[in-house]
Amino acid sequence: MLKILGKIPNEKFAVAFSGGIDSVVVADFLLRFPKNNFFLLHFNHQTDHGKEAEQFTREFANKRNLHLEIGTLQNKKLKNQSQEEYWRAERYNFFSNFSLPIITCHHLNDCVETWIFTSLRGEGKITPHKRDNFLRPFLLTTKNDIKEWAEKNELNWCEDKSNSENHHSRNVIRNEMMEICLKVNPGLEKMMRKKILRSL
Repeated sequence: MLKILGKIPNEKFAVAFSGGIDSVVVADFLLRFPKNNFFLLHFNHQTDHGKEAEQFTREFANKRNLHLEIGTLQNKKLKNQSQEEYWRAERYNFFSNFSLPIITCHHLNDCVETWIFTSLRGEGKITPHKRDNFLRPFLLTTKNDIKEWAEKNELNWCEDKSNSENHHSRNVIRNEMMEICLKVNPGLEKMMRKKILRSL
């Protein structure tokens, strides 16, 4: 079962939708409640996966009669920017066009990875539940919860094959380090859940 932190907005809101399993499950969950009035925001990073993800998102939105807004890269990457930083900056530049609440699909395992990543750079950071008009109500939901929901409801999603490659730091943490970190501390998820709740 998906766990909700805080409340889903009563007014119209948007969902940051990549087409991956996390965003598909979140959208499917939100659609179960007719009072939820939302549309999808999709950003095409113009990668090899981008065209496939955009097409999947269009089909997903059309099938469920959801309004869809699509953005893409507008600026060139700065010399001192990593590829991940560049994509993130461009994505949030697109999101800044919308002043209403925007729900992102970050979950508990994302929070653990972020904390490890930032700890290795000197200061472990807790992913905030709310920042400006961005809301992250699924921070207490585990990746396993998401997978179980997708399986139970026979959902399809668009898998980014680059997620299994270790070209970016986040993937190294997810694909190689997490298993070792969980051996050192099997209670990582429980610890992160407590940290999130204390940060509210």
